Parts: sequence; structure tokens; C-alpha cells
Amino acid sequence: MDNLTYHRECSWQAGFTLCHNAGIISTVSDKTGTLLSFSKNRDYINTVSLNIDRNIESAYTGYCYNEDELFLAPYNADKFLAVNIKKGTVRELTDLSGAIDNNLQAKYLKVIKMGDVSCVIGEKIHSILFINMSNGYSMEKEYSYNNSVFWTFNHAINGDKIYLASRNENYLFEIDMSSYSVSEYSVTKDGEDGFNDIYEKDGRIFLIGKKDENYSWDDNTRKLLKTSGNSDEMTSWFSCSINDCVCHIYANKNMLIREDSKGNKTNVLIDIGDVDSINGVLFQGTCVVDDSIIFVSRNGRFFEYEVSNNRLEEIMLNEIDGYDQSFSGVFGKVLMIGTALEGRDGSLLGFIEHVVESV
Repeated sequence: MDNLTYHRECSWQAGFTLCHNAGIISTVSDKTGTLLSFSKNRDYINTVSLNIDRNIESAYTGYCYNEDELFLAPYNADKFLAVNIKKGTVRELTDLSGAIDNNLQAKYLKVIKMGDVSCVIGEKIHSILFINMSNGYSMEKEYSYNNSVFWTFNHAINGDKIYLASRNENYLFEIDMSSYSVSEYSVTKDGEDGFNDIYEKDGRIFLIGKKDENYSWDDNTRKLLKTSGNSDEMTSWFSCSINDCVCHIYANKNMLIREDSKGNKTNVLIDIGDVDSINGVLFQGTCVVDDSIIFVSRNGRFFEYEVSNNRLEEIMLNEIDGYDQSFSGVFGKVLMIGTALEGRDGSLLGFIEHVVESV
């Protein structure tokens, strides 16, 4: 394996997840209730206050874009919100907020948008919300698994299907967005229960266990097939396939591993300084943008890794015009926001219908 080392100081703090669309990256503060947005090409930076209780940690970990507005589903907060990034306005989506139990923590973990429909994934709320962002129609489907399922940080998409894996149970979840149907599978695997990671490559779904053992999902037999052994030292946190390469970011090691189609591996070592990890996790937010991976460490340093050029660069937010040191905080989920700078007056429509349907 070739080795690369990179280090550069940065004063920001951020975390949880990254997704992408149209060049604007946003993250909700895990401590201060602030929404931070900045551009991938480093020429725009902005913040919007969400006006939430600063005592609530991980208030929002799941959200997606819709025109100029950002749709946020509550994790430990108690409201669904729509935020206009350009105008700096925040409004509550009362039709959705009124239907949730405000005393419940860990409500909705993530939001996955495919086409016009957002799929809101419940964690302690054992249901999936399907919301059509163009006409406001919403439908809820309950899932039957009764144990306390905690989902992996990553998810996988193959065609019209979304795959989720449990961190603490041998449990796989399949959401078919063409029919809005949900399938649940209890699976058999070696060692400790649960998975650390899940990803798609060449139309196949791969899962990574607690000791970095690798499995593939057989869509015909609905069973796991073990594809490789394990390592007691490595814990994969985010994996993705880009340009015939598979890249893994590890929760407990300051490195990214890039494996090409011939099996050649490159270790990309990242000196991130002192990190106060949570449950051994050094990195949090991650997403794929074109042929790059954007990710953030627990101590809030943003990085971009270009797969095709095998190049790692830190995104120095304090070098962007408009940076304000007072923005610094511990940030939560991070994603790319679509059309935030295009100037259209898009808005989330009123949510006119709510249907509960059991799987």
C-alpha cells in the first residue's frame, strides 16, 4: 500500500452526515442551533439561526433540500422545519409537527430524497414517512421490528431501492420507492450483532460487520454471503464506490483507504490533531460530490478527497470571504443544498394529507 499524509490547522468544529446537491454544503450545529452553509468551491459562506433550545443536542440529523428551502426532520428536537437558506427565514411545518410525540428522543435519524419524494427514516419512531415535496402529500408506513434499532451512519441505494442496516441487530431494511413498500429481513452473520457500514457497487449491496468482515446481499435468496474475513483493528464507518474504486473511511483510524478495480490499495493518512471521539468515532459527516468525497472530523475539520487524482485537501473555512470566527461550534449533520443561490422563490407546500398504513 502507498501512504499519503496530510495535515493543516483549522478552527472549525462540525459533524454527523454529508449529502449533496448543486454545490452548497450545509450543517446544523449540534450545540448552538445554527445552520452553516458554504460552497464546495470556497466562495460562499452563511449562517441561519434555527432558534432552538441550546440544551438540545443532536436536534436535527436528517434533512434534504427542496428548491430554496431546507426540510428538517427532528431527531431530538420537537418540530419539522423549513429553512430558506437565501432569505434566512425559518418556519415550522405544523401539520407534521403535531403528529409526533415530543417526549420521545431519537425520532427521525435521516431524510433520503429520491426525485420529488423524501423518505424520512424513523429510529425510535418505528415508521417511515414518505413525503411528496411537490404536492405536499405524505404517507406513513410502520415497520414491525420491535427491538430498539439504531441505523448505520451510511445507507445504500440501488435503482429504486434504499437499503438500511442496523448497528445493533442483524437486521436489514429495504425500501422500494417505486411502490413505497418496506421489506424487513433478519439475517445471519458471524460474530457480534449489527453492522458498521453498507454501500452499493455495480448493482450489488455490500455490508460490513463489527470486525470489518464483509458481506454481500443476495437479492434472490434474501441471504448474506460472506466475501472476506475480518480485522480486529479497523471499523469502517462510510464506504462508497466512485470511478471503479471503493473508498472506506474508518471510524477509529485517521485514514481513508482507496481500493481500485485491480485490488490495489492506497492508505490516505489524515492528521486531524486532537479529537474527542464519541464511542471511538473520529469522523462523522461524509458525502460524495462528483468524483470527490467530502467529510468532516469530530473536531470539525472539513476535507475533500478527489478519488481520480488521489488528492486530499482540507477545506479551510476561515479563508472564505465572509467567514466570522463567532460561527464556530459543534455541528451536526452536513449536506449539500440544492439551488440555494439560484434566486428562485421555491417553498415547501402545505402538507395536506397524512395516511397511516401498516406494512
